[in-house]
Amino acid sequence: MTNPVGLPVIGQLSPTISRREAISCVVCALGTMALGACSEERGFNITEPEPNAFRLEGRDVIITLSLAPSLAADNGSLLISSQQLIVWRRGAADFRAFNNVCTHSGCAITTVLTSRLLCECHGSEFNDEGTNVAGPAPTPLTRFTVTIDEMAGTIRVIRP
Repeated sequence: MTNPVGLPVIGQLSPTISRREAISCVVCALGTMALGACSEERGFNITEPEPNAFRLEGRDVIITLSLAPSLAADNGSLLISSQQLIVWRRGAADFRAFNNVCTHSGCAITTVLTSRLLCECHGSEFNDEGTNVAGPAPTPLTRFTVTIDEMAGTIRVIRP
């Protein structure tokens, strides 16, 4: 049965694909959705420490880990804006520190994605080595050496 335009009337359609084709379409759609979910990265603002969580020794910044809970887990991060510094924990004994000033136009970087730092001003992104990987930033972030003092429960960011 068709309507005046010549299209089938709803409810009068007969199945035109096999069960196997239908299952294949559903599996393909689910796979596409799963891939999309895996590729999305959630961004969150990097937290500021408690005032007594860090101290300065010359230009070096010493952070007491027990007072910086945001660094307790892998991929945790800490922003010390007064020192223009981001500390990012990438693994059990893998801390990375960067100047948080974007090399594009000097905006403060305050957002970390799962695997990148994001400058929200113009969309520049930096990987966990500080290398610019997206957006208009022309050069990498300045990366600082980090040492761990397990006995004291601190990390030291060495800034030349």
